[in-house]
Formats: sequence, C-alpha cells, structure tokens
Amino acid sequence: EGPNQGENHGLSTSRTVQWVAGGLFAAAALLTKQTAVFALLPLGAVMLFDARRSGAPRWWLAPGLAAATATLIAGPWYLRRLAAEWQYLTDSAAANPDMVGPLHALAFYPLALLQQGWAPLVWIALIAVLWRRREHLPGALLVATVVGVVLLIGVPKKYPRLLVVLLPFLAAAMGSGLARWRGARPALGALLLGSLLT
Repeated sequence: EGPNQGENHGLSTSRTVQWVAGGLFAAAALLTKQTAVFALLPLGAVMLFDARRSGAPRWWLAPGLAAATATLIAGPWYLRRLAAEWQYLTDSAAANPDMVGPLHALAFYPLALLQQGWAPLVWIALIAVLWRRREHLPGALLVATVVGVVLLIGVPKKYPRLLVVLLPFLAAAMGSGLARWRGARPALGALLLGSLLT
C-alpha cells in the first residue's frame, strides 16, 4: 500500500491522529466546564463545513472520529448529570433577574464586549486584518465567534465571563491575519499592545 493510499480512502494516518487529539481536547474541555460547549459547537460546525467543502472521499469520517472520541470520554459524566443539569437550566430560566426582555438578551454580550477598555482598538485591528487579508482561517474563526455569541444569548443567565471561551477564536484570527500581513505587523502590533495596556 502506497503512502497516500489511506488518504485516498478519505482518512490518512496523520489526520486520524489530529482528529483523535481534537476529540481528546474537546472531552477535556467539556469535563472541565460545561460552558465549553459554546466554543466547541460553533468550532466543530465550521470544521465540519470545511471538511465537507474539501470534497475528500468520506470527508465525514475524521470529524465523526473526533466526535466519537469526545463522546466516549465525556458522555458518561453528562449522562449521570443529565437530570440535574436540566433542572438547573429550568430553574435558572424561571428565576433569572437578568432576563428583563428580548432586547436585553440580544444586546447583553455584544455590549459586554464593546464596554471593555481595550475593545475599540482590538476590534479596529481585527476588522483591518480581515479587510486587508480575506483568508479562510480568520473568517472561519470569526464565524465561530459569532455563532458562539448567538448560542450564549439563548442561555437564561447572563455573565460576561462566559465570553472567555470565545476569545481565543478572536486571538487566533488576528494572529493568522497579522502573520500574513507583514507590512502592517509593527503598526498593528503596537496598536494591540497599547490596547492591552489601557
């Protein structure tokens, strides 16, 4: 069997290892904090779409392997806690002082992001990177961030700290864009450093 034989069947050895590792990290995240699902779901959806768009034979095999790995490791704990977690969600929805209306629910997380002292400069830098360089990776990570915020909007209780799971997507998108935009790296790097110090 040639070196590319496995890839011709839709799943090479290296990609198998990568997706299994992804499943292991996903399981670790889910067992650490349930809110990891708000990052894993949009990121998984973007990766699944990307795998499907590649047109590889049996493109679904590798993402399915990652999902199966995460489910086998984290699933038993969630099955044992299913009734308690559901009760927590229903109680939160019934007695939530933060949920004062649909407009508040929609605006809470976008406003939480914009009200940070560093937010305007970081958003300007992010938009500049995406506008100047329309690579697939920054765009996909930005989509994952937006979908994650939409998922968080549906959660009854609202805490700004829940956004932490999505911030690595923005950081990775900005880093990817800056790595390819050599001429603007010093200026944007100084801009980001200044924003972090404000």
